[in-house]
Amino acid sequence: SKPGFALALLNLGYIAKTRGQLDEAEAIYRRAIECDAEGVEARANLGHLFLGQERFAEAGALFAEVRQRQQGLLDIDLGYLLTLLQVPRRDWAVCEALLRELKGRLADWSAASDDFAVVSIAALRLGELGALLLRNKLHKCAELALWAAVVLDADLADVRRLLAEVLFAQGNYWKAVAQLEAVLLAAPQDGQTFRRLGDCYQQLGVQEAAEMCYARSGGS
Repeated sequence: SKPGFALALLNLGYIAKTRGQLDEAEAIYRRAIECDAEGVEARANLGHLFLGQERFAEAGALFAEVRQRQQGLLDIDLGYLLTLLQVPRRDWAVCEALLRELKGRLADWSAASDDFAVVSIAALRLGELGALLLRNKLHKCAELALWAAVVLDADLADVRRLLAEVLFAQGNYWKAVAQLEAVLLAAPQDGQTFRRLGDCYQQLGVQEAAEMCYARSGGS
């Protein structure tokens, strides 16, 4: 059946993505959408592929389609929120409504204040959500929540460190580097962050940079 063929394509698309063959993964996911026009999984996968490439408008359009077809998918809702936050002139009322919708569905998050009208408070709440999702081993959703938090408030050093840990665990070392370097701009004596930055550079094979970071960390 065509939906069955779509499932095979989804597996091929995932393999291509993990190999870094992003153009091939995109083409495969588009074929999967054609094979299963009403399905959500291929659209979701393509949306996340675009999000990883920071193609926010294209990702947002796909996430919006998925949300119309199926409600309550946390990774889709958080991905959609991220795309809304990246618009140059963001509509905060829409973002706030989505945050309230999320809070209403997530029992564990309901203890948090629902004051999302102030952007800096919304950023703190998203950071808390990211930490909660990480404790629940929902790593991709945690990454999205933490990413949204630092988009809203670039000064959340603890959130950036946590996001860097998630990215490091996924093998996204360059993205982890960007978060750690942002922390060090504000806290240039932070030995623990220098140590983790050194770990990233070591994984990337940039040994000289790794050694410099370890030296700056206090010799650990």
